[in-house]
Amino acid sequence: MARLDIFYYQPHNFKFCEFNADGSSGMNKSNVLEKIFLDSLPMRRLKLKYKIHYFELIEKWVNHCLQLYDQFAPQQTKPNVAIVDWQGAGNIKEFEAFQEAFMQKGCRTVIADPRQLKYDGRMLSYQDMKIDLVYRRVVTSELIQRQAEVRDLISAYRDKAVCMVGPLRSEISHNKIIFKVLHQDTEDILTAEEREFVQQHIPFTAEFQGDRSIFSQVLKNKDRYVLKPTDMYAAAGVYLGKEFSETRWRQIIEQCWENNYLYQEYCQPFCGRLVDIEQRVSTSLYNQMVGLFVYDKKFSGLYTRVGQGDVISQQQGYFILPNYYLAE
Repeated sequence: MARLDIFYYQPHNFKFCEFNADGSSGMNKSNVLEKIFLDSLPMRRLKLKYKIHYFELIEKWVNHCLQLYDQFAPQQTKPNVAIVDWQGAGNIKEFEAFQEAFMQKGCRTVIADPRQLKYDGRMLSYQDMKIDLVYRRVVTSELIQRQAEVRDLISAYRDKAVCMVGPLRSEISHNKIIFKVLHQDTEDILTAEEREFVQQHIPFTAEFQGDRSIFSQVLKNKDRYVLKPTDMYAAAGVYLGKEFSETRWRQIIEQCWENNYLYQEYCQPFCGRLVDIEQRVSTSLYNQMVGLFVYDKKFSGLYTRVGQGDVISQQQGYFILPNYYLAE
């Protein structure tokens, strides 16, 4: 699974913000809103004229997980499933939605902290329940940092004693340094057409270290650049030069220089006018970010966020919008 976040301007004109390929989320938030809005009066009226649908994202992913398990263990019975993340860290409502969907398919399913899983060299278990399939939501970087706490899960994965959906190798595409790799390290790998795609749709990205001329370039052209840590999520540690004074920007880049940071071309999100309904109806401008869910290399749905800040993140606040499509 991946959620590919893009700045979308118009067909064939877009830029990727990042690839979320490690613990991708937001499916339940989007689907809950879509169900609610679909029953609103305006939508009920529109449905008299159009065939309006939304992208179902929960059951579709569960079906895909079970197909993967059939490849891992052909002709086996329904797997016992563990949805795994640190206790209190994930979106419990989303986990519960997936748990219910797995159970409707006949799979015993638990939501478990990775530290609660035990491995005896033969099978992975949660309390007295054998685990056949792990839907991993805990992110790789945290598993690595706390590997001493989760050796049983890692050993079972290494021994192929359990089917883990969300393999650790997803970190290769999830880590933000992949944009640098695509721009600078793939001349002998990508075709000319693929390199052109990278130039058009992947913001230029490079490591914020090495030659001090890079430091000077980012310092003098702060409005053109974003600084991002190589491996964080939810926009943590992201700095937009245009948001800071020259004095504060110098302080920030001094902290980030040669400290596992990337500098990246700044892309202005698409800004559109949306309806606000509070005590009265009005309209306001919102920056927009569109996430493309990809299941098994196939487009599977959308996750759209809008906010009035230049970074659309939890720290700066955002709204989630429902997404619909019209049938032919």
